[in-house]
Amino acid sequence: MLEFSIEKFSKKEKKIVAVYGTLKKGQGAFEMLKGQRFKGKGITKSIYISVDCNFPGIVKVKNIEDFVSLYNTYEDFWDSYVGQIAVEVYEINDFVFETLCEYENCPHLYKVREEDIFLVDGTSLSNVTIFEFNQQEKLHEEILIPVNEYGIIDWVEYKTGKPSFSTGELKVITSGKFKEKNKIKVIEKKSKQKKEEVLFTVFNWGLKNEAK
Repeated sequence: MLEFSIEKFSKKEKKIVAVYGTLKKGQGAFEMLKGQRFKGKGITKSIYISVDCNFPGIVKVKNIEDFVSLYNTYEDFWDSYVGQIAVEVYEINDFVFETLCEYENCPHLYKVREEDIFLVDGTSLSNVTIFEFNQQEKLHEEILIPVNEYGIIDWVEYKTGKPSFSTGELKVITSGKFKEKNKIKVIEKKSKQKKEEVLFTVFNWGLKNEAK
């Protein structure tokens, strides 16, 4: 997992950050991003679970087993609670970045990592900073935020009922090339089928040998 700290940044370097909760436009902490350059809306390439702690916390999920172990739950919930995160992307200066890190209580409550973002204009951004929840041991104590009908975890829609994306924007970001979660599920399904086929073959081989 790619992680980094404030010290790794040059003081003259601009930072690109993706925000998904209280820092989004119209939410309580957006004042901190006023005056910064808005680069667009989009979704994360990676898939996550998100919990409601009265603010959202996201944790990256690599596979179904990872999800089951992280939240101590069942594979059946994969379709309902694992998805790409709806974000807004901003280019910010050093002072604002350090302010955000203080606001997110890094590295205690959140940690920073790099993420690729698919934007609603069909382009993508690499190595974007995103704040990931750093209290994984407490995940099972919090409420999981469900995905919407498009398989996206959208904090604003979850809290207000108003989706972050227009119909046209959704068509772009829910196109096949952006459906990372489905790719993982298909790969794991094939892998599981292959394992079952191998086990079935071994089982039959054992029965035949017992018969002899």
